[in-house]
Amino acid sequence: MHPFDVVACCVTALTGMTAAWEAWLSPRAARRRRDQEQHRQFLADWNGNPERRGAAGELIAPAQPGVMERLAAVEMKLSAPILNGRGDNLLDTVERLDQSQRLHGKRLLRVERAVKRMDQRIEDRFAEQVAVIADVALDSPAPRRR
Repeated sequence: MHPFDVVACCVTALTGMTAAWEAWLSPRAARRRRDQEQHRQFLADWNGNPERRGAAGELIAPAQPGVMERLAAVEMKLSAPILNGRGDNLLDTVERLDQSQRLHGKRLLRVERAVKRMDQRIEDRFAEQVAVIADVALDSPAPRRR
């Protein structure tokens, strides 16, 4: 065998092994690059980004707050008093409605008791009048039949 044939065989074998290695490694490298990009994007979202300005000082990209800054803003909104449509504190409005409801409940209870007393008086008077009519009917002579 000629020495060039040996070199050609070695080069061909190395080329084949390199192609096989790339075919095996390429999907893993692509997955690794994708994972690294996702991790980089996650960290950018987590930490936030400062605003970017151009060479002339014009705003290229506004600042993006990180997760902790956004959570602090949500906490501030939740700790602030909640206002109703008229601009009043919602908690005060609920308290006023509760007091009003209790007052109306007491009034309704008094009205209900008064209606029951009136109903009892009506029943008593009706019973008295029925008794009077019955006494009159029993005391009067029976009508004659023709």
